[in-house]
Amino acid sequence: MKFIFLLHCLCTVLMTGVIWLVQVVHYPLFTQVGEIAFESYHPMHIQYISYLVMPLMLIELFTALYFAYQPPSFLYVPVYWYFGLLLLGIIWGATFLIQVPQHQLLSNGFNADVCHQLVMGNWIRTIAWTVRTILMAYFIYCLLD
Repeated sequence: MKFIFLLHCLCTVLMTGVIWLVQVVHYPLFTQVGEIAFESYHPMHIQYISYLVMPLMLIELFTALYFAYQPPSFLYVPVYWYFGLLLLGIIWGATFLIQVPQHQLLSNGFNADVCHQLVMGNWIRTIAWTVRTILMAYFIYCLLD
């Protein structure tokens, strides 16, 4: 059970690092690619980033649901775990309700306004994953205590 928990924490921490990189480096650079190059660049971004984030996001989700269904004894305050699940719901909701539609718009070609909306909307996921990482750090601290 501790291995599954540590795997969950690892995925959360890795996704937090990825989302910060995307937020402050990758998405802002969309506007610097140029309209002509953007047409080939954006589909490659979607393809390559998916190889990285989808396994991490799915493992994070399924391990979180597992612990929601069968909470381990070392989760001292289950309410925090459910708060973490709520944040995960916000992340997945923002991904499929905000980010995916904006990427679909960008698949039609470069649009500076949509790029700006992509960056702004991604703050939801960036903040939620950051809070989740803090929460996971708390749980690990409790494990070590």
